[in-house]
Amino acid sequence: MATIPKGQVSGRPRKSEAAKRKYKVSTKLTAPEYYAFKAKLRAARLIASEYIRQAIEKSEVVERLSPEHREEIRQLVGMVEAGYLELPEYPSASNQRYRKKLRS
Repeated sequence: MATIPKGQVSGRPRKSEAAKRKYKVSTKLTAPEYYAFKAKLRAARLIASEYIRQAIEKSEVVERLSPEHREEIRQLVGMVEAGYLELPEYPSASNQRYRKKLRS
């Protein structure tokens, strides 16, 4: 076996600071969430960390309603309840249930 000359290092080169992963994120899951997660890992044939990295990279997060939007929605609902606005008629059953809730 050959000896390594003094000052030389064997092994792979060091990773750059940008390539190192230095943050760890953990979360708690319920049993159904955990088993659904495991099923997705098996289907994707990935380990958990790689699955999460891909999910972070490819996912799109929808912003919650801002306070201004919530206030506008409250005003519109108030106008409907006061009779200033009329909801359009849709034939779906869910809309009929919604209209009944507004009337009561």
